[in-house]
Amino acid sequence: MFHDRTYSLLGIAAGHEPAPLPSRVPASLREWYSHPDAVAVASRQDRLRPPSELEVVAGSGRELLVFMDEDQGVCRWAVALDGTDDPEVFVSIEEAPYRRYADTFSDHIFCAVWDWLNGSSYAASAQAGPLAADDLAVLRRALRALPSTWNWPGAENYRFADVGLRLRLWSAPDQCDWYLFGDSAEAFLRGARLIAPLSDLRTLLYPLDDKSKMLLRRM
Repeated sequence: MFHDRTYSLLGIAAGHEPAPLPSRVPASLREWYSHPDAVAVASRQDRLRPPSELEVVAGSGRELLVFMDEDQGVCRWAVALDGTDDPEVFVSIEEAPYRRYADTFSDHIFCAVWDWLNGSSYAASAQAGPLAADDLAVLRRALRALPSTWNWPGAENYRFADVGLRLRLWSAPDQCDWYLFGDSAEAFLRGARLIAPLSDLRTLLYPLDDKSKMLLRRM
């Protein structure tokens, strides 16, 4: 199944009802839309289009199928109609030419859900200078790397996980935004202590709730 990671993340079973989709729609999209809650589950920060609103366009020398819109209409996402079962995803920002976003549609759906999961008990963020290659190497050694995406909202968007811990980075040439989430005090502190020496985050890490503020004082 193309979307096993996302089903597991959400604790749901795969769908079984074929969606009313044109014959050219790739297999990965067909599988996702077969779930009765496909649109609602994927529409967290952005809006997954229902089958009736899928749109074929020409962009960047390709034929593309538009399937998602940013919540304020700033950008939209499309897959290449190139015969691939799990095709590459492209993003157009403010109607600019489409650029690379995700390696596959299944990566895109996983990231759309993972980025905006609810339920983390502790959270903190930081806006720091450009992401250093050495800092990225530290994260790759210490945590499990998840799929990356490109060109929105950062030039490169990294995701890392550990038990009870999620770390999201939006990296641009002039700055990097860090978002740390923990399901428990122990996991949150473990993550905070890992990233605090990186990019001077010890002084920049900002708690997003009172419980996280109390924990950061203990570092």
